[in-house]
Amino acid sequence: MRLQLAIDTLELSEALSMVELLSGQVDIVELGTPLILREGVSAIDSVKTRFPDQVVLADFKIMDAGAYEASIAFGAGADIVTVLGAAHDETISGTVREARKSGREVMVDLMAVRDKVTRSQEVQKIG
Repeated sequence: MRLQLAIDTLELSEALSMVELLSGQVDIVELGTPLILREGVSAIDSVKTRFPDQVVLADFKIMDAGAYEASIAFGAGADIVTVLGAAHDETISGTVREARKSGREVMVDLMAVRDKVTRSQEVQKIG
């Protein structure tokens, strides 16, 4: 089990302060969608530059263009990226392929999925 801190603030300075305060106490720092939308992928780079050993999850909620969008997150320094479980299988497999190329991880967000058990079994088969 890993402890994850979800940062859904809109201000990068506030996010950096939170990471500084909890550095070493959490396993994963999730940079939330609102922060990434407001600050761009430079928020990922800023956290990784200041805290290079911290595992950073970019909550992109990828719905299409899986490989391409994952490459953006990973290129900015994310260790993990989210893809929606409601996405097409090809989107999820593209995200997984990109993660494997760079030795990174994918987290499937089951938000809006009605049958979470069945879908989680399906995405496990995707990889």
